[in-house]
Amino acid sequence: MKNTLRDDNILTLKSGKKLGYAEYGNPEGIPILVHHGNPGSRLFWGMLPESPFDESYRLIAPDRPGYGFSEHYGRESILKWPGIVEELMDHLHIDNFYNVGVSGGGPYALICAASLNERIFASSLIGPVGPFVKESIGDMNINRHLFSLARKLPWLIILQFRLTTKMIKRNPASFINLIKKKLKGEDRILVEEKNIQKLLTIDFLEAYRFGADGSIYDCFIPTEWPIQLEKIKGSVEVWNGTQDRSIGDMAKYIGEQIPSAVTHTIPDMGHLFIIHNMKKVLDSMVKE
Repeated sequence: MKNTLRDDNILTLKSGKKLGYAEYGNPEGIPILVHHGNPGSRLFWGMLPESPFDESYRLIAPDRPGYGFSEHYGRESILKWPGIVEELMDHLHIDNFYNVGVSGGGPYALICAASLNERIFASSLIGPVGPFVKESIGDMNINRHLFSLARKLPWLIILQFRLTTKMIKRNPASFINLIKKKLKGEDRILVEEKNIQKLLTIDFLEAYRFGADGSIYDCFIPTEWPIQLEKIKGSVEVWNGTQDRSIGDMAKYIGEQIPSAVTHTIPDMGHLFIIHNMKKVLDSMVKE
């Protein structure tokens, strides 16, 4: 089935700020709100193999604050997000919907699950970023230093991502090669594929269209965690790859803290599990 909806929508919010969003799939289908990672954009979902994954699905894919077309709100971006989602869904005349977050989009999906429980049918988190605490670090890669620096030397994070933005815009292949160096196992094999490199290049360039503010403020979330996981209600699925060193034990920790959560542990899979398994994740959530 062809994508039948646009991927270049811009909504002016009540605040006067802009929100970019894409839609994929069946205009009359089951609405599923999807939150991209860091870096990422609304375009990610339309480029995944098998997108939109089922003829009965309608994906609503906003650019999170500071990515793509969407303006940011500084460190308040995540706190304002549930209200922004409500504006978007009201604009689209959608009352109830499913809720998905991957990687850095996990906290945004979680705050929706916590704040918009009456509108959300169920939520699914794939390799989600979570609180940066002793129990969640595990065998995390260099990202553990990134989150630690965000707390101790925030100015260094800002400088790093501004330099990263310049690198991506000047030579995206070099950035992809840097990513490969911190990956192992299935993730490393996947990023060697030319079609996946093309997907990531397009997505990263769109993510940093107007700069790296989204990535910068995402890095503060794990050490300034704003969500009471134990108070989240409703159906929540957490997908955790045993080789996911990008988030260490964050997915496992989140699954343990949410009383209603069901954690799916995927042997021998890493952080990029979602690229070839999105249909499996959505089907499990919707058809539960």
